[in-house]
Amino acid sequence: MVSMFCRMDSLQKNNINAVEKRRNRFVRFGCHFFLATVLFFTVLGNVHSTAGQEYALRAAFVLNFAKFTKWPEGTLACADTVTLCVWGDPSLRSSFQKIQGKKIGDRKLDIRFVQSVDDMADCNMLFVAGQYDEPAFTQLFNAVKGRPILTIGEMDRFTSHGGVINFVAKDGKLRFEISPFNAAQQGGITLSSRLLQLAIIVDDK
Repeated sequence: MVSMFCRMDSLQKNNINAVEKRRNRFVRFGCHFFLATVLFFTVLGNVHSTAGQEYALRAAFVLNFAKFTKWPEGTLACADTVTLCVWGDPSLRSSFQKIQGKKIGDRKLDIRFVQSVDDMADCNMLFVAGQYDEPAFTQLFNAVKGRPILTIGEMDRFTSHGGVINFVAKDGKLRFEISPFNAAQQGGITLSSRLLQLAIIVDDK
């Protein structure tokens, strides 16, 4: 009788282990599938599409950047949201509104469109659309310097000025650069190694 119970206990443990292994494989598959999808868009994102299509693609990337970013504990002002501030032409609104409310872990993405550095008090992420002259760019970066804000742009020398992620065109395709050093300077933001694997790493120390 004791032997029979021991065998039953052993079978239960084996079943639990099998379920756990299947769950882990599913989680790994999900991560690999996402990364493959991101890589697909990275390689195939055509920079010669229409402006609306370009920014819809950028918005999708920005959403996924947020999913692979860790902010220092206590720096997200709202318990249930991550705030993305978009700086640029109002025509971008329709592209970025499409990701409004999307899930980032246990939080939702909240989109705000800003036109002044005074509007950026609660930003956790900042996407700077377009090109700006040196004085305007310097003023913008001085406002977020050292704060736990993930800065994302699409302009020349963006990371040289302290930006963390920058969209670039490579062979007619949309790619992105990342400066891990700049991320660390932005209040200790941490980017997932899985995201770094897909980026063009730049060192702007």
